[in-house]
Amino acid sequence: MRRRIGMLAVLGLALALGGCLKQPDKFAPPEQRDPQVLDEDRARLHYVPMGAEEAPAHLLTDIVPDLHDGQWRWTLQRPALEVRVPKTRGMKFRAQLTVPEITFEQTGPVTIEIFIDNRRLLERKVDNPGEVVIEQAVAEDWLTTKRPVVIRFVIDKMWTSPVDGVQRGFILTGAGFVQ
Repeated sequence: MRRRIGMLAVLGLALALGGCLKQPDKFAPPEQRDPQVLDEDRARLHYVPMGAEEAPAHLLTDIVPDLHDGQWRWTLQRPALEVRVPKTRGMKFRAQLTVPEITFEQTGPVTIEIFIDNRRLLERKVDNPGEVVIEQAVAEDWLTTKRPVVIRFVIDKMWTSPVDGVQRGFILTGAGFVQ
């Protein structure tokens, strides 16, 4: 019984001394910022080379994150990315992509559609393997400087690897808007 009372006394003393610790100084809450302002503060490109350090921040869907040869990425069926345009007048859409021979052997000619904020800009049939550069003027009223603009591609046929069943669309080297 004495031992139990002694332990309770030690425990009580420890608790009492623990309550005497100096409390930390008060800290002001962190600065509150509007999420739209945060988005504007992020570095945004209007043309995104896939090898750019900022590129991953622009990728939305169906672009494989692995960077190859420091300059290109595989896509899936519906790749999309977002960019910020510096102005709306006089801008052209530009994409550099490749339909590799290995995929072309299986798929044959492919058709790639390009959408700007869900508006269909164009459709390009690729009849031969190799690099394709697409450039098309964009109407001023299709673009905005107030928010990111979404660029989406859709390829009609996917390549399927005979080794592991992985599917791929095309190789993307860069996309966005140029003057």
